[in-house]
Amino acid sequence: MDFHTKFTNLKPDERIKNLVQKKIGSLDRFLDKASVVHAWVEVGKTTEHHKEGRVWYAECQLKMPGKKSFRATATCEDLATAIDEVKEELYLLLKKEKEKRINNLKRKP
Repeated sequence: MDFHTKFTNLKPDERIKNLVQKKIGSLDRFLDKASVVHAWVEVGKTTEHHKEGRVWYAECQLKMPGKKSFRATATCEDLATAIDEVKEELYLLLKKEKEKRINNLKRKP
């Protein structure tokens, strides 16, 4: 998986980048091994003004070869939770897509 990470209203940090790659990279088991998947991830704060509350967000778009694309966003009280929510949302989308592919293969005689 090819990662592109963007930091918004936040200084780039290698620990956050590694966390994103670890969490989103775990979805690799649902992806086709032969093709390259691009992951565009954006993490940051929604505003510089607010100091507490739901100010952290994470957004991820997975682009697969062809026309398949999956996108998830989350806004939470801390960055790690937002990344986890994005991962869970993408997990559900990819699992559903994989089940569709398997069911279509089973239907064909």
